[in-house]
Amino acid sequence: MFTARAFGRLLVQYRIPEIIANSLLALTGNVYIIWVIIIAFLIFVGMYMETLATIMILTPVLLPVMTTLGVDPIHFGIVLVCCCEIGFETPPLGENLFIASGIPLP
Repeated sequence: MFTARAFGRLLVQYRIPEIIANSLLALTGNVYIIWVIIIAFLIFVGMYMETLATIMILTPVLLPVMTTLGVDPIHFGIVLVCCCEIGFETPPLGENLFIASGIPLP
């Protein structure tokens, strides 16, 4: 948790979110294409990182991009959490699958 918070602070200090926002907006101005790119990225990251660390690191990076495009922060937060959870139960690690397999069925 501490490392994720420190890393997020460094990203904001060196204006990395602005650089990423400008590069995504230079790639395309279509909000739907940017949604697809961000969702695919979040699912990929969710496969390898824990959900809370992903949220702490990527929210300060991706939220300015989405608010620049006019997306509501609550909507972005819900999509972020859902994508992280989908990635968390997707192999190669699939940690949620291990947890679910340990629960006995009646």
